[in-house]
Amino acid sequence: MATEKWSSNVNYPLILNVIFFIFGLVLVISPKSGLVNLTVILAICLLCFTLILVGIFLANQRRNELLLLSAAGALILAILMLYFREPIATVILPVIAGVWMALSALLTIVAALKYKKYGSIFWWLPLVAALVAIVLALLIFFNLGATATLLSVLLGIYFLVFNAIRIGEWYTIKRTM
Repeated sequence: MATEKWSSNVNYPLILNVIFFIFGLVLVISPKSGLVNLTVILAICLLCFTLILVGIFLANQRRNELLLLSAAGALILAILMLYFREPIATVILPVIAGVWMALSALLTIVAALKYKKYGSIFWWLPLVAALVAIVLALLIFFNLGATATLLSVLLGIYFLVFNAIRIGEWYTIKRTM
């Protein structure tokens, strides 16, 4: 019963915003190793995903070979990410981050329009977060040849500002609606 009450009160987007804010702080404080560490974290997540897929494969009566093939693909990708972590951190990860920033900006604009439609006086807060995301995504795309340190700092600033605004937005929207 206590678990049900706790899980019904938890706002998962808020938790993710707090986690990403902390991650942004880590990237700004330690930019040299930030992207490489992120690559290692992603590889570890892929290894965990591999184990989950193998567990599902073994637990099912009907063996779905697609699960095993997906697990093998995730394992190979994780090993490649661990082996080539610096090139991935300096080339591929910034491109993925820039695309992610641009897409999150679009989703945030949609949220702002919904807030405006429902009459919230703070509907413009998500627009500020979207503007930050768009500016930083453009900086990343136009500076792909820059060092990993610069890209790590840009990502860190993005995570700090965007998620601080989103956390503030969550509290203000929750109070007004």
